[in-house]
Amino acid sequence: MEKNKQYLYVFFSEVPINTFSNKEMLAASTLSKERQEKISKFYHDVDKRLSLCGEMYIRYLMEKMYCIKGEDIIIQKNNYGKPYLKECNDIFFNISHTRNAIVVAVSSNEVGIDIEKLVAPPYDIIDSVFSKKEKEIIEKEDVNKTSFFYSIWTRKESYLKWLGTGINEQLNLIDTMSIDSCFFKMQNVQGYMVTVCSELENDFAVIDLNYEEILKKYILNKVERM
Repeated sequence: MEKNKQYLYVFFSEVPINTFSNKEMLAASTLSKERQEKISKFYHDVDKRLSLCGEMYIRYLMEKMYCIKGEDIIIQKNNYGKPYLKECNDIFFNISHTRNAIVVAVSSNEVGIDIEKLVAPPYDIIDSVFSKKEKEIIEKEDVNKTSFFYSIWTRKESYLKWLGTGINEQLNLIDTMSIDSCFFKMQNVQGYMVTVCSELENDFAVIDLNYEEILKKYILNKVERM
């Protein structure tokens, strides 16, 4: 990456829902102990797989994009659980996943990202999630309610992840229609609402990651270094 260049990349991947394989167990064994413990606690294989992706994709992308050696990729978390790279204060990333899919944002600036499947929304939570202005908009007859619901939900999630605080306050007190300290960029990606929050005004292109290919390359790379 060129120094002083501002950029924003978004990577998207759907993951299979089959049984957690021996290859995946091998890949998991190369990750941090914290991640290995987290993976082992999940009951459903798809949750194990998404947790595996969370660290494996970051490690793969850091090596591919920045040529950072595996042993130098130390992922830490702030007091609210937001991950960051130790001793790399000019590389920012964020991860989000929903059932069967994961997105990773990599940027030159602080970034937050969220993904949600565009299914029938749980409208019963609107009072606890939406601000007064947001509720007024979704109640209008000419509004695509499903799209608007998930645009607001993912705005709030990505905004709090951009701040690095996580969900530590009442969501209905956050009015995403009036926030001017950052930019929200949204896309419908294969039936998922993906929203990025950043101080960059850039639109983002979505780069597909093939789970099986990344898994194979990651394992081969690790085996070669053993």
